[in-house]
Amino acid sequence: MIGIRHHLLGNIGKNQIHNRMKLIRLINKGGMLVNRQRALEIVESPEMIHVTYQGTPIYIQHVNPDEGTARIYPLNDRETESEVPLANLEEQ
Repeated sequence: MIGIRHHLLGNIGKNQIHNRMKLIRLINKGGMLVNRQRALEIVESPEMIHVTYQGTPIYIQHVNPDEGTARIYPLNDRETESEVPLANLEEQ
């Protein structure tokens, strides 16, 4: 794991360490961050793909690749829509 941490952290500034450490925690948990391409694949998939936002299971309604955001709603509350950064979505 030390090798992965070194590879992911490398020579970066302090403002990037938080995002890289988040990625390391996700790798340890078996999850991955959702990028633009993967978000578009998830939206188009006929299968249910498990994605969370801040730990809450969500459904992605729409992806705005130009803005790097997605319109989502929690699976347990379809009336509560939000526009969130793709970087905050985690595929389980």
